[in-house]
Amino acid sequence: MKRNIWIFIIITLFLVLLSSENSYAKELYNRDEDIKKIEINIDEYVEKYKEGLVSCQIAVFNGDRISLKKTYGYKNIKNKVLADFDTVYDWGSSSKLLVWVSVMQLYEEGKIDLDEDIRVYLPDGFLKKIRYKDEKITIRNLMSHNAGFQESFYENQLANEDQLYSNLEEAVKSCEPYQAYHVGEYTAYSNWGTALAALIVENVSKEDYISYVNNHIFKPLNMSHTSIDPKLLDNDYVKDKRNDLYCYYRGEKIEDNQDLGIARSYVQLYPAGACVGTLHDFATFGQAFVSKENPLFKKEETRREMFEPTSHYTDSNISKNCHGLWTLEYGVQVLGHAGNTMGCSSNLVFDPKSNTGIVIMTNEPGETIFNYGLPKVLYGSITDRKGIDTSGISSDDISGFYIQKRNISEGMGKFQQYFGGILPIKKAAKDKYSLNLFGFSIGDTNIFKIGKNSYLMDNGNGLEMFMHKSKTKANDNRLEMMSTDYVAHKSNKSMFLFLCIAILLGIISLILLVGKFIILIFKNIKNNTVNFNKNINLTQILWVTITVGIVFYLASDKVFTPKNAVITGIVIAVMGLVSLINGLKLFMISANGKSRKEKIYFIFWGFISFVFTIFVILFKLYNFWNI
Repeated sequence: MKRNIWIFIIITLFLVLLSSENSYAKELYNRDEDIKKIEINIDEYVEKYKEGLVSCQIAVFNGDRISLKKTYGYKNIKNKVLADFDTVYDWGSSSKLLVWVSVMQLYEEGKIDLDEDIRVYLPDGFLKKIRYKDEKITIRNLMSHNAGFQESFYENQLANEDQLYSNLEEAVKSCEPYQAYHVGEYTAYSNWGTALAALIVENVSKEDYISYVNNHIFKPLNMSHTSIDPKLLDNDYVKDKRNDLYCYYRGEKIEDNQDLGIARSYVQLYPAGACVGTLHDFATFGQAFVSKENPLFKKEETRREMFEPTSHYTDSNISKNCHGLWTLEYGVQVLGHAGNTMGCSSNLVFDPKSNTGIVIMTNEPGETIFNYGLPKVLYGSITDRKGIDTSGISSDDISGFYIQKRNISEGMGKFQQYFGGILPIKKAAKDKYSLNLFGFSIGDTNIFKIGKNSYLMDNGNGLEMFMHKSKTKANDNRLEMMSTDYVAHKSNKSMFLFLCIAILLGIISLILLVGKFIILIFKNIKNNTVNFNKNINLTQILWVTITVGIVFYLASDKVFTPKNAVITGIVIAVMGLVSLINGLKLFMISANGKSRKEKIYFIFWGFISFVFTIFVILFKLYNFWNI
C-alpha cells in the first residue's frame, strides 16, 4: 500500500513539473515583464555593436503572438532616413522555407511521398546529369541538401533583370548541376536542389510556384506585404518600397565600408532566395511554426512532423536538418534558416519546445553580429550548456587543409573550390585551433572542442558555428557544419599551392611578354633587330591566356552557356596538347644549345610547358561535360 502511495506521489509530481514547464513555455515572451527584460537586453546588445549597425529590425514571438518588434538604424544613410516597419528587406535563402512548407502541405494532402524517388514527379528524362542513376533521390534528400549535387556552373548569382528565365522549369533545366557525390554521402547546400523541389510543387499542385505560395502561404497568414516573384510583380507595395531601401557593407575598418546602393538581387533560381517583405510579415511566417492554431497545415501532426530530423551528424544522434529547417546550437538546439542577397541578410530562428522565436532583418549582406548574435539574447550560447567544457579536452588533432563540398568538385570549374571554400585549420593550443594558411593567420576565428567529436568555430563576429568531426569512406577527416561538409583530403594543400604557382607563372609570363614588346619597340626605333625564341613565347602566351581567363571568370558577373563551355573546353584541351608538343620541341632545342646556360634556359621553359599541360589535366579545365 505504501509503495503504491509513493508511486502515485512520484507520478503526480512528474505531471505537475511537466505541466509547469509547458505553462512556462506558453507564457515565455508573453508576459509584460518578460518582454520588457528582453527588450532591454536587445537594446543593450544593439548599443554595444552600434558602430557596425546600418539598420536592423527584430521581432520576438511565441505560440500566441508577436510579442515584440524593434527597428534600429537607417534605410538611407545619406539622406538620414530611418528604417521603419513599412521598410521591406530581402529574405535571401530564408525564402527556402516557403518551398519546404509547400512540400509539407502537399505531403499532408497525400500528393507527395517524401520517400519516393523525385523522378516520379518530373517529366521522363528531365534530370540529365545524374551520375549515380541507380541511387534513389528523395524529397528528404532535397530538404537535407544531401542529394549529391555540386554547385551549379550555369547559375548567375549576380544576374540582372534581363538574365532572369521566363519560368521556373526553364531556370531549373538551364542551371542543372552535375551530381558529383553519392546520395547521402555529403551535405552540400544546394540552391538548385531547392528550386527543383519548388518545380515539383508546381508539377504536383498544377499551380505555378508564385501563385501557390501566394494562395497557400501568404494569403492564409495575411502576409500582404511580401513578394516571392523575382521581379516583385506579385506585390506592387513591395516593388515600390524596395526602391526606398539602400544597402551597405560594413567592414572591420572604416575604409572597408561600402555604399551598395539599392542592390537589387535578381535570383534566377528564385524559390531559393527571391522573397522580399516587411518585418511583420517575416515574423508572422516565423510565428506560424510555433502556433498550434496554424492555418498552414490542416493537422497539428504535420507541423510537429516538420520538426523531426531528416538528417543527422554522422554516427551521432544530433539532428542536422529537419525537413528543410537547419538545426542551430545555442543554449538550446533551435531550428531555422538564414539568408543573404547582394544587399541584405536575414535570420529566422525558433525553439519548437518552448514555442518561441526571433527574426532579424538587415540591409547589409553577410551580416553576422545581429543575425547570429541576437538569438543568443533569447537562448544563450552553446557554451552555456551544462556539460560543455571549453577548457580543452584530450582528442585527435583536427588540423588540416579542408575544402567544403558546397562547391564545383568536377569539371572545368573545379579550380573554384580552392578560392572560395578552404578552411586551413592549425592547432594553436590543447584542443584549440585557428585558421592559418602557410604561417599567416586568417581573421580572428577560433575553434575549440566542446564534447566528443564536437567543436565550436567562433569567428568573433557574432557567429558561432557548431562542427562535428567524422570520417569519410576514404578515412579522411571531415568536419560537418550546418549546411555543408568540409573534408581534409591529403592532396588539398598541394593542389591549392599548385594553383597559386600556376597563377604566378601566368603573371610572370605576362610581365616577360610586356618586357619583350617594349624591347622590340625600342630596338625598332634604333633599327636594331632582336630575336626571341618563338617556342618560349608560345609557352608564355599560353600561361597568360589561361591566367587571364581564370581571373576574368572569377571577377566577372558573366557565366558560361553550355555552348560556350563546350567551345572553351575544346580550346583548353587543344592548348594543353599544343603546350605538350611545344615542351618536347624546347627539350629538343636545348640539345643544340650553344652553352650550358642556354641549354638550362630551354630545358626550364620546356618544363614550364609540361607544367601547363599537367595543370589543365589536374584541374580538368577541358571537362565541359561534368558541370
